[in-house]
Amino acid sequence: MDLILSIPAAIGLGALHSLEPGHGKGVISAYLIATRGKTRDAVLLGLVSSITHTFSIVILSVAATSAIKLLAPDSLTRWLELLSGVLITIIGARILYRHVRPRMVSIGKLSANHDAIHEHHHHEHHHHHHHHQEKPSSLAGIVTVGLLTGLIPCPSAMAIFLASLTADQISLGLVLVSAFSLGSAVTMSMIGILIVHAGKTVKMMDRIGFVRSLNLLSSLLILGLGVAVTFQALLPLHA
Repeated sequence: MDLILSIPAAIGLGALHSLEPGHGKGVISAYLIATRGKTRDAVLLGLVSSITHTFSIVILSVAATSAIKLLAPDSLTRWLELLSGVLITIIGARILYRHVRPRMVSIGKLSANHDAIHEHHHHEHHHHHHHHQEKPSSLAGIVTVGLLTGLIPCPSAMAIFLASLTADQISLGLVLVSAFSLGSAVTMSMIGILIVHAGKTVKMMDRIGFVRSLNLLSSLLILGLGVAVTFQALLPLHA
């Protein structure tokens, strides 16, 4: 096989694959919006997701062609999808709680101090704004989302690696799958960067609460995607 042609082809296939409909882009986009991510966050998310994608393909392919015959590859994929869905749901719930909790705390404090509002007006006003500060994305959160979105292997990349295993060309398979993931990383990072800069343009509307509402909707989107992935994975397991 000519590597000069096959490697660029694998990169292009990975880039095109990332443009297809899928849960990964939705979760990454929603996370970047909800946490007001930066360009470096988008790039890191794309890289972590693609690296995880590569490892999951290699591990699943090797497992499918080795001594693990008690659990069919399709079933193993479903269990990975179930794990990913549950963890995405947890992340969505935590982000949602992070955006809702400051409002609940502020409302509670305003109610508790309603009788003394004239006496402590300046203090309460300052305290109220303190609780509405946005928390930026964390490295742990970025890595976690990247790991989860890359956990479910792509059938196309699996086919490439399985074909290489069958032909006893493991090294070639690793090179091609890595090239596939590189193309995927570039596309995912570019999509993330577009989301980040689109988010910056709407910050001017923050005064009317648009961004805060967008963050809330993004959190709900992550939560909904997690529930959808979990439900979709559970159906075949109980069939």
